[in-house]
Amino acid sequence: MFRSILNLLVLGFVGIAALSVVFGVVIPIVTWLFMAALKIAFIALIVYVIMRVVAPDKAEKMREKIRRVK
Repeated sequence: MFRSILNLLVLGFVGIAALSVVFGVVIPIVTWLFMAALKIAFIALIVYVIMRVVAPDKAEKMREKIRRVK
């Protein structure tokens, strides 16, 4: 009886430690990666819009190349 209570207590501590690692380390890393991807996409959008205004033919070629990659 005492051993099963002790095992349950250890399992609870391990679970709390695992959740602490997930919420303390993994989520900030994923958030940072997501924000970096958003920043890169925003910069690419700005570059594309500027190219669309300055050189529409080159922007269209770039768009065709990107669509062909898929």
